[in-house]
Amino acid sequence: MVTHSSLALSGTELSEVARAVTGEAARLQADLAALGDRWGGGEVGATIGRLDGAVLRLLLDRCADLAELHQADSGKVMARSAIHREAELDTVTVVERGALDV
Repeated sequence: MVTHSSLALSGTELSEVARAVTGEAARLQADLAALGDRWGGGEVGATIGRLDGAVLRLLLDRCADLAELHQADSGKVMARSAIHREAELDTVTVVERGALDV
């Protein structure tokens, strides 16, 4: 059953995924930077290094985009959780007043 609590938990988990993606991307970047000049300083190595850097930038940009999407979705789910909570409270109020037979 979907409850406001389960929605809130899902929103929190999406936010945690966003933070994890951001953290892993930062660790990847740091680990690769620590390797230094992996391709050497020659003409071929420099060319491969430029291509490798371009691919890495694209990868890190996509990771950032993914984290932003997860964070945005987390906010949407949390907003739905609040709406669901209000609906639950309204239903309880109606039942408590005896206005609805259940």
